[in-house]
Amino acid sequence: MDPAVALVKAYMQINGFFTIAEFPIIESLEKGGYRSVTDLDILAVRFPGAGRLIPSNSGDTDRDVQFTELDPALEVTDERLEFVIGEVKEGRAELNEGATKPLVIRTALTRFGAFNPRHIDRLVAELIEKGEAITPGRKARVRLFSFGTLRPKSSNPRFTVMTLKHVLNHIERLEKEHRNVAKTAQFKDPALGMLMVLFKAKRGAD
Repeated sequence: MDPAVALVKAYMQINGFFTIAEFPIIESLEKGGYRSVTDLDILAVRFPGAGRLIPSNSGDTDRDVQFTELDPALEVTDERLEFVIGEVKEGRAELNEGATKPLVIRTALTRFGAFNPRHIDRLVAELIEKGEAITPGRKARVRLFSFGTLRPKSSNPRFTVMTLKHVLNHIERLEKEHRNVAKTAQFKDPALGMLMVLFKAKRGAD
């Protein structure tokens, strides 16, 4: 997995999202056969109230600890489902041309499996035009994201922008605030595991 994608994947998971990384988009050809169109770096979904529970070993649920510290920059609420279709760049945060093709977005929404087929075309059109779409009844929101080292050239991009510096700073801040918990955990995620090693190394003696 691309290192920058792995970093963003870890960030989304910390914020309560279930994620798929580097999801391939394949189309069927008119004359038969198939071909690869692109891949989407991040597909993510967060359910309302998602958090990290640390249960008490006494069985007393009043002593359970739950972390629900969402990054405010994500502008997520617990009033609806949140879906993200994201691109990750080590340079400027942009969306590939392929990522904004109707067939690509339609495939991503179908992969989520949470949308009424009758609403898919409208959601696709709104995402391409505005970078955000809300389902009827306002029960779910879908957004296009681009993560990158630099901000896009456009001052008004049609997608949500987040820098990799912000992603890294958020993870480091949480590690500092919850160090007693973090030091007891075994992080199997490669990106998150490496970050924990680096944070420990920074605190170590010269």
